[in-house]
Amino acid sequence: MSTLIDSTLQKKSSNLQKKSSNHVAHSKCVFQPHLKSNGKQNYKDSNFHKVKFLPSNGCNISGEEIKILFNQYKLDLHGVNGHPPIAIAGSFCVVGENEYVRFSLVLRHKAKSNETRKRYIAAFIPGALNMTVNKKGVMECKDLKIDQPKSDEMKNYSTLRWLALPLISAAIGRDNAESIKEEDFNVKQGHTQVHNLFDDLFEEERERVVVQFKQILFDEWKDEIKQNQTKISFDNLKSIASEFSKQHCSDLPWSLENAPELCARMIKHVGTVSYRFDEKFFVQRYALRRLQLGGDHDQIVKEVKETIDRTYNPNSARQEIANKKLSWENKTLREELKQAQRPKKFKCKNAGCRHSQWSRVSDDQKWYNMEKSKEEAIQAKERLEMEVAELKEQLQRPAKRQKINYE
Repeated sequence: MSTLIDSTLQKKSSNLQKKSSNHVAHSKCVFQPHLKSNGKQNYKDSNFHKVKFLPSNGCNISGEEIKILFNQYKLDLHGVNGHPPIAIAGSFCVVGENEYVRFSLVLRHKAKSNETRKRYIAAFIPGALNMTVNKKGVMECKDLKIDQPKSDEMKNYSTLRWLALPLISAAIGRDNAESIKEEDFNVKQGHTQVHNLFDDLFEEERERVVVQFKQILFDEWKDEIKQNQTKISFDNLKSIASEFSKQHCSDLPWSLENAPELCARMIKHVGTVSYRFDEKFFVQRYALRRLQLGGDHDQIVKEVKETIDRTYNPNSARQEIANKKLSWENKTLREELKQAQRPKKFKCKNAGCRHSQWSRVSDDQKWYNMEKSKEEAIQAKERLEMEVAELKEQLQRPAKRQKINYE
């Protein structure tokens, strides 16, 4: 009897372990490639869908719009009128102070993006969304964007990574993944929620999945910072600093006197956009390298102030700037000369012909080639005249008599 009970318990535990290992958290993207005759992707067809709702009029999203989107999102996860749910897991996020909404879905079966688009457009009353007709005569919604993973990256996406994308704002200002708490990205009745990802897992398995999810959040946030990096140069300094002042420090308006402090705050800013100095911002040699090694607020203000004074102050010495500008102009002229002397390809004038030929070289190169050919022709003519004169001289000489021995 005891052996029967033990075997039954072992079967149950093995079934539970199998259920845990086959959980949605460990699943990969299911997709079907649809290619054109030229080998390019025709349309995307997978079970990983992402929705972004951003009003095209520039206003923040209203509470009613958030409610409509969230209700449809919950219907996708729970099903309608006894029908099975469309999605098996999802993550929902309201970004900022109702700036826009983004969420990801892991569908039960692969589908086109248009199917998800129709479902969420139908959730709104007619006329509530900004609908337009494209060149093909198809209705499009400017407020709603449906996306799937890139075709060449679908096989690399896991459920954890796909559901982490809408929630990467939870990693803002964090030094490592361990500093992220679950309350930062999963709050019931909050602006960030995760559904059906951590459910039905054993305690140890759940902790492991949560740790993996935090690490993915942190890595994706670092990647987004690199992509959204703005470089500060003298061409865009005023516009970038003015916009930064309006958004983050209205007490410090743009001016040449406030520019060093604004630049320092931009470099130290932590958010969806990171700021870095352009390589040509500082005139003095190795200034940017020293600044990156130090990174001190006061040092940034000092370096920027000296650079701006040299650039905008007409009374300061500008010899270093003039030399740098002159060398840059010389380099540009040399590059232009190289491009002018380099032959280029052009297509045949016949429209049906795909043959490519080399274009004619520049006028300077043609003149040089003509002069070189002329010199070679003159030299060849002189050599030929010398040979003809030598042959004539040999013919005019009397023939030498040969002595014949008759003995």
